[in-house]
Amino acid sequence: MTRAEMLCRLKEVAAESVTPLRLAGGAFHVWSQLPVTDRCSLEAVRGALYSAFALGQYAAYEMFATRRLMPGEAADVFLADLRRLAVLFGRLPERALACAFVTGLPDAGRQTIRAGSRAEGLDLTTVLVRVTTINGGKLRCCGVGSVVVEEVPTGRGASLETVVVEKRPLGVDIVLGVAGISALGGVPYCPRLSILGRQPPAARREYDAELDAWVVQGCLVPYDEGRRGTARVLVPLMAVQQCIKSKVRPVMGYRKLNSFVPTHRADTDVCADQLWRWRRHGANVAVVDLKRAYLQVHVEERLWPFQTVMIRGQRFRLTRLAFSLNIAPMVIKAVVRSVLEQDAVVQRAVLPYVDDLLVNEDVLSAERVVVHFAEFGLDCKHPERAASGAWLLGLRVQAEGRELRWVRDNPVGASPARVTRRAVFARCGRLVAHLPVCAWLRPAAAWLKRRVNQLMRTWDDVTDNAALRAQINYVARRLNTDDPARGAGCVEGEDMVIWTDASSLATGVVAESPDGDVIEDACWLRRDEATHINMAELDAAIRGVDLAVAWGARTIGLRTDSATVHRWLDDAISGRARLQTKAHGELLIRRRAEIVCQPSFLPIIDGGPSRFCVWRPLRRASAAEIVGHLEQRFLERRAPEEVLADNDTVFRGCQEAALASLRRCRRAPLRLEYHAHPYLTVRISELGPSGDASPRHALHGNVASRDSDGCGVAGQ
Repeated sequence: MTRAEMLCRLKEVAAESVTPLRLAGGAFHVWSQLPVTDRCSLEAVRGALYSAFALGQYAAYEMFATRRLMPGEAADVFLADLRRLAVLFGRLPERALACAFVTGLPDAGRQTIRAGSRAEGLDLTTVLVRVTTINGGKLRCCGVGSVVVEEVPTGRGASLETVVVEKRPLGVDIVLGVAGISALGGVPYCPRLSILGRQPPAARREYDAELDAWVVQGCLVPYDEGRRGTARVLVPLMAVQQCIKSKVRPVMGYRKLNSFVPTHRADTDVCADQLWRWRRHGANVAVVDLKRAYLQVHVEERLWPFQTVMIRGQRFRLTRLAFSLNIAPMVIKAVVRSVLEQDAVVQRAVLPYVDDLLVNEDVLSAERVVVHFAEFGLDCKHPERAASGAWLLGLRVQAEGRELRWVRDNPVGASPARVTRRAVFARCGRLVAHLPVCAWLRPAAAWLKRRVNQLMRTWDDVTDNAALRAQINYVARRLNTDDPARGAGCVEGEDMVIWTDASSLATGVVAESPDGDVIEDACWLRRDEATHINMAELDAAIRGVDLAVAWGARTIGLRTDSATVHRWLDDAISGRARLQTKAHGELLIRRRAEIVCQPSFLPIIDGGPSRFCVWRPLRRASAAEIVGHLEQRFLERRAPEEVLADNDTVFRGCQEAALASLRRCRRAPLRLEYHAHPYLTVRISELGPSGDASPRHALHGNVASRDSDGCGVAGQ
């Protein structure tokens, strides 16, 4: 309509007479339906066409919100279309139009203009013509487009969105941003890792010296593309400061590559579990650590193109195993295990944890272990005796008198200045971590984590809650004067005393040796305060027994201040009385009591082809109880030809009674044969007319206990 009016004014012709001739299709039908008087009014025709074909206010707003700068479209055209859509649903102020315009720009231009707008308060007109280059110069944006770029040496290409300007930026045809570099396989930026450029000068020198040592040792070798082919991956190399060891370690950023390397974590060692084994390995122990363990493992040549780095403008290939590869600890574990399996004595003397070795010198000297590993090309550091002071998986162990004692080895640091969930959890992790004994500190750390979870929804929200800050400061003050992280370094024997208790807030367990040394403690905050205190006391007793079983205790002394729990467990273990209670959870209580006492079962296995097994629960392991189950089985399925039982005293005690039961069930002449250890075998054969024994199936039996998942293994 506007162009038609302009043409009519130019030709000095009435627009009302020309407009119907320029309309077609639906527009002409709309004009023909108008009254005759309205057909001669240009305003009436324009209003009718707008009502028929213009977007509604809702559709116009939806298109306005999703409108983006198209490839090849000029910025002025984009802004004009935004204005047109804004008129259809209601006029917007210039500031709102400027925000919509910047939002519709490509990523690179949008971030730059947003930063400039915040810093300089740019209006819509200035935003339209402003594009800031890398060196701070300003160029006029002519539009956007799409180009295909290709890296000449590798032939790798990518399609990139571009912002078109009038002049060459920095004197070149194209300037690549971060998105363009990543599309061509460049270096991604990881904000959570310490980047080399942000390290202090002293750390920078240490980092450069470490890289030079890698080059001298052959870990880093200049990459020869003519011989090895084109490098497949360029891995970022970063400097990470280790505060505990006070050194800088070069670390390769394998985040992208790790996403393509599957890992199997079922055989992963848990530090806390391994610490149990180390403390049970003996008092005369020494620690041997592999020297630069990961750099001693060579990588196959065909994998070199996948781990190349740029150092001082030159591409190098890493020929050894990198620390940050997700499967690196599993590889080290497999290598160490393979070396230990070459000598049975070394394997019996050494308990490994990744690249750390604990040697029981009552079996083999630590120097002999170092020589054994050197025979397979693995260098070890000088052994550290625990009696002289050594580091054992985060514990500082040394001799006090004739015993080994451990204390905390990690610095706890100061309280966080900004209280966030992330900072509180990190603080609590440094306080308790995997330390076996923490006493009052363990429930205090658990309480701080619970409180910060209640106050904040995200990990980085900052809170100024005065009560939480006071609790954090109280823990810090008490920790400075009374750090409970200490205990016995060596755990011996199979006897253990378990103290358990429960309150409205938490349940706790303490494991002690018969001499009174605290071995380990544990604490769990209660979630459901409505649970009866007797149930909480019973749960604490079960957890205490689990803790003792994990330590390998065979004789457990359970201590509880609840008379009710004492009666429940005593009745369940002794079998003197049936557990009875008026509580609504009687079945649950009985089941938990049975878990503590671990009832015995009599497995009866058919020795024929079926190998069918029947489990009979035993109220007590006595001769009368076992004979009763055997006689019931013989009456149901007839007596067998022979009975094979293990060498338990219970079976020896029921021998005569079992034979009498067999005679009653078979009522036939019998012949007895006895076999020695490991099984007491009673062979009973029925004599036929010719004096030959008729073959029958056998029954094998032993007294066993079902394991935690309800299954058991019957010895035969």
